[in-house]
Amino acid sequence: MIDRSGGIVGWDLQLSARAAERLARRDTPRVLREAYWFALAQAARETADAARRVMLGLPLDALTDAGLLGQLPARTIVRVNEEQADELAAMDAGWASRIEAGGLLLAAPRQANRAVNCAFRLLDATARAPHDPWLPGSSERRVVMNLRTYEEVSEMVRSGVEFCCGNFVLAARRPEARQVPPLVVNAASILSAIISGRSSREVADRFKADIGLSHRLLHATRSAALALNRPLDSIHEAVMMLGARELYRWLSVLLMSSDGRSTIATALHETALARGRLLELLALARGRDDPAEQLFVTGAFSLLDLILNVPLEVALALTPLPPHATEALIGESGPWWPYLAIALGIERDDPAKLEAGCAALNIDPGTAVTASNQARDWAAHTLRHLRGAEGQATGAGAQRAPAPAQAG
Repeated sequence: MIDRSGGIVGWDLQLSARAAERLARRDTPRVLREAYWFALAQAARETADAARRVMLGLPLDALTDAGLLGQLPARTIVRVNEEQADELAAMDAGWASRIEAGGLLLAAPRQANRAVNCAFRLLDATARAPHDPWLPGSSERRVVMNLRTYEEVSEMVRSGVEFCCGNFVLAARRPEARQVPPLVVNAASILSAIISGRSSREVADRFKADIGLSHRLLHATRSAALALNRPLDSIHEAVMMLGARELYRWLSVLLMSSDGRSTIATALHETALARGRLLELLALARGRDDPAEQLFVTGAFSLLDLILNVPLEVALALTPLPPHATEALIGESGPWWPYLAIALGIERDDPAKLEAGCAALNIDPGTAVTASNQARDWAAHTLRHLRGAEGQATGAGAQRAPAPAQAG
């Protein structure tokens, strides 16, 4: 769920197609229905505990179940479809009072019940043709669901909808721009030097060629300098203090957040960082020879084309990656592809892709899902830190980059 700022603020929780089919059958036992409801309520509480907004849809019998409504966290957005709106319109005020007592918010295609106001006008992208205009010209707070592409989500954010949900990492058309910001070029050059094993002295010299990057590096190492109870004497000392492994991560985070031309840049940055962190955690969990820092870069760079608005091969040309990384990103093949397949399988709710990736790496799917949740939390925290630091920056090029996180 993406808000007006273009950042991820929560999740539209949906049951799987199989679960929805079973609930639609009249002969489904009540105990099974309640098990599905409990799972949704539990997921909603966990989402709210992580300081994220929740939106979910419920069957009509669940919408009128006082016990279930009481389990949902306050400010949960409850989706109501056209058919449910007809049913709810005929209900008494008792249902409305339970909704309001729990602090729940309704999103419906129209007013569902005179006794309770709908907080949001609900629009479903699957109800219109791909290129039809459809946003009503009104002052209503709108929520759009089931958007299909990066372009559709971007359009909705640009149009000022309150929240929109959908596949924001699938581009309908190939980016055509060829220019990237100078900071990206310089950061990529330094990352290339680290990947190719250049000396710390040469890496430091490349930093010195960009005053803005040098300033950010010193800020990133400030906490370590305070621990030493003395200022750092040079850029070279800062490079030595971080080390190649943390410079990998730090420069990747910087690259992900260095350009904001997209209306949903923040959501793309968070997702790219979450992918990178997940691949890193999976490599660490395996305990094999696969380099965690290079897998972090592989995951993070998987959305670099959308973030920079250039074809992926142009983005990857900035920083020559190991062959295994290029195989995974361009050809969806090679020994590192299963790592990325796991990330995509979880994002897309594709059990087959998730299980195939886990089988290839001999990783339990439950372990992968847990690592994905940890990666999401890390990415959100890193992005908040970055945005807060940028707000405190003074002077040209004085934005603080996030302090590198520990890999454990």
